[in-house]
Amino acid sequence: MSDQPASAPAAKPMYVGYLPAPPAHRRFFMRTIPLMAVAAAALAALLAFSQRDPGDAVKTSAQRDFVGVLLEYPYPMLVNISSDAPNKPVVSLLVQPGKHGAQSRTAGLDGHMVRIIGTTLNRDGRRLIELAASPDAVTEIPAPSQPKTLRIAALGAQTLRGEIIDSQCYMGAMKPGDGKSHKTCATLCIAGGVPPMLVTHDQSGAAAYYILTTRDGQSAGALVTPYLGVPVEITGDLQSWSDLKLLQTDADSIHRL
Repeated sequence: MSDQPASAPAAKPMYVGYLPAPPAHRRFFMRTIPLMAVAAAALAALLAFSQRDPGDAVKTSAQRDFVGVLLEYPYPMLVNISSDAPNKPVVSLLVQPGKHGAQSRTAGLDGHMVRIIGTTLNRDGRRLIELAASPDAVTEIPAPSQPKTLRIAALGAQTLRGEIIDSQCYMGAMKPGDGKSHKTCATLCIAGGVPPMLVTHDQSGAAAYYILTTRDGQSAGALVTPYLGVPVEITGDLQSWSDLKLLQTDADSIHRL
């Protein structure tokens, strides 16, 4: 038997922050870090492409003037009647920045000719006007000698399926402006007076929009709040206000799908 002591096992290299990295560690990180970077980029791309399309809603930043007849009910709206197309007025919902309807800015001006200063939210040919913060954003002006009026047509009872959203965010104030992820925001917007809107899609994916009111033509904000962010079926009386569609409904006529 040999009297020589057995050799001690080689110590494993240890990384110490203030010392150079051991060769084995350097080789490991030089192989692993590039692979991790590629994997992270691939995962980010996969997540980005898997997100649903938020739509083509656009919010403009430049303020401009609008002239027309103001309607207070069921929600503040501006009716632009062009001399070039007197039978096709454009009806634009009015809101204020920051999840607020325009009721406080338009009180007492129902049926009056006004000049509006604001920016626009646009989607699928629809337009919503967001009032400027300046005190003169809504100003009454002299009416023409023969003011034109908006024609309202009753289209009968309809049953529609879609999602109830707040019109301000969905038209471009936020993306996406629908779905469960937007439910809390939509609840705050509608509680603040933003008009609720039903969005439906046909088999080709084309969207249609319906402003929701109560049966007696008042705000449906409190009525629809429990149904935000989920698919619903709504039965109501449909009206055409020029290029705007309104659906009058009640609590018993709204159902989750």
